[in-house]
Amino acid sequence: MVGKYYAEDKMKTIMKEKEIVIFGARFMALGVAACLMGKPYERDIKCFVVGRVEENPSEFLGKPVISIAEARNQLSPHQWIVIASMERNLEFIMESLHQSGFYNLLPLTFESDLWSDIRGNYFMEYCQENRKEYWKLEEVLERQIKEPEMRDGDKELGGGTEGETKKAEPRDKDKELEKEIGKQTKESESIGREKKLEEKTEKQTKEPEPIGKEKELGEGTKGQRKKQDSNGRNEKLEEETGQPTDGNSNLTGDNRNQGVCIYTAKCHVDRELKEDLHRYSWEIPIQVGATLTGERICEVRDNTGDHISEKNREYCELTALYWIWKNTSSQYAGLCHYRRHFELNEDLLDQLCKSEVDVAVTVPILNFPSVKEVYRQDHVKQDWEIMMEAIGILQPKYQKAAEEVEKGIYYYGYNMFFARKEIVDDYCSWLFPILAYCERHCEKKEDPYQNRYIGFLAERLLTIYLKGHEGKYTVVHVRKHFVER
Repeated sequence: MVGKYYAEDKMKTIMKEKEIVIFGARFMALGVAACLMGKPYERDIKCFVVGRVEENPSEFLGKPVISIAEARNQLSPHQWIVIASMERNLEFIMESLHQSGFYNLLPLTFESDLWSDIRGNYFMEYCQENRKEYWKLEEVLERQIKEPEMRDGDKELGGGTEGETKKAEPRDKDKELEKEIGKQTKESESIGREKKLEEKTEKQTKEPEPIGKEKELGEGTKGQRKKQDSNGRNEKLEEETGQPTDGNSNLTGDNRNQGVCIYTAKCHVDRELKEDLHRYSWEIPIQVGATLTGERICEVRDNTGDHISEKNREYCELTALYWIWKNTSSQYAGLCHYRRHFELNEDLLDQLCKSEVDVAVTVPILNFPSVKEVYRQDHVKQDWEIMMEAIGILQPKYQKAAEEVEKGIYYYGYNMFFARKEIVDDYCSWLFPILAYCERHCEKKEDPYQNRYIGFLAERLLTIYLKGHEGKYTVVHVRKHFVER
């Protein structure tokens, strides 16, 4: 196994169990079962417990599905039960299990940090089996500190003579794994970034000229780095907000590192959180959907400068991403949410500016049997087909990457990432015309949740974009913290 596992201490107790019982028999339970049956856990599933058997299959993954009443008769009261559910159902499920005498419970809600860590461990093994590298941000930064020559020759991350790709040497833990399983570990291909984005992308195929406000979404660089001509915009922002922007629109927060600007999307309808979040004081809060309300909750808002704030109901946090693209300039830029935060600190941010890291994402979300099938199950089926159609028309060179993602088992969720600003610009100039196409061709939804379809599609599009640049960008993973209610 390459790299240290996440949450090893938290999983010690459950790892003593040879057989695991899972509460649930739907998509969430399928993902939890797949991860616990696979490496590195390799546990057997004894059965699945549900609230009402009549609403579920009699078998799931070849294992029996039983009711809580049947579980009370068939299982030991000391049996560990892993709860695979959505956050909104957790309290009721735990109360029901407690009433039946079960107290050894491990809750894994969709958003929970522990479930994210378990997915991360499974994905590390998945990457190794598929001859891919899984880089952690802190791991890459630590190696660069210990081996300063990496910054000169880029020995580990694929640098070398221009136009060539240098292979990385196997890590020490890879060598240990070879001894344990008696297999030759193949040298990993380089994931170093190309020196110039202009040399690796061609002009994007342009859709017929959109009209009105949609035209703004289709504008941008055509396969080139977007020039960071933001001084004028920042001056305009200074006039509108009455606050200095320091050259990168950093109007608030305690971020002393102006080279990394990660914005936190907040909305006037957000719920009040009890957790102390002062450790994220380096983030820059940005109010999304500011055009749609008279309330002001942040000094930075998505309705200043060049913006699409009025589209927030469909675009969600992407109205903040659009604003970052059009109105800011910094070495790195990125986005997180008021309840979802990158586990970073000032030291890591300082080191990041001296690193060869190109893009940072969260631990991916796993979809079984495939990304496409789960999307079609959870959302409007036709929207997926329209998104694929848009890629075929506007970005045909990404068609293969799109097909690989839709057949695959993972995507990078939440539209959470940070990257070098020139990559953010390139991604946005690629992304927003595709979304504009989808907006014109997809039907408006009456359900407010499903009407956030643009945001849902964009999560998968980020993964497609990164897949299209696989082996060119240095992509690292950062743990995400979800703030419980």
